[in-house]
Amino acid sequence: MGHYWFERSGVSLTSIALTGGSASPETWWMFEVTAGVYQTATEQNNVASGTTYNTTAIVPTAGTKIMIASIASQAPSGSTARTVSGWTSSYTEQIDICQATGDGPMQGGAILPDFTADGVASFSTTTTYSGISIGRSALHGSYTTSSGGGGPALPRYPTMAPYRS
Repeated sequence: MGHYWFERSGVSLTSIALTGGSASPETWWMFEVTAGVYQTATEQNNVASGTTYNTTAIVPTAGTKIMIASIASQAPSGSTARTVSGWTSSYTEQIDICQATGDGPMQGGAILPDFTADGVASFSTTTTYSGISIGRSALHGSYTTSSGGGGPALPRYPTMAPYRS
């Protein structure tokens, strides 16, 4: 299973072409953080099966931030599609997709939008799968955003459009 964080600065893309193979089902979550500047990201992986998973903690620098979390996994052989729910620490789910074929890849994504970080407190989130998942993976990132005047109108957080190949 691949779980990737690709960050593009500057001019936004007007289109993206993804080509997946029928032998390897995929899930993709693409988002844009307008008026946001990438700060940092973490990742972790666990090959053990389980029904919950968490992101690693990040301590963002002081200022207005948005946190983005992505949890992914594969299904055990013969398993049905899974979902995620119950994101902790005030993260709000944005996407929950699963392919019911192949190795059953799934992905859930959540954000903690527009909050003021103090540069000391750490942030992480945990979510619960609807069934056993294997090959669990988590990506967690922080962006500095503008608040008040000078920034774009809300939403300054990701606008989600799930892609399933």
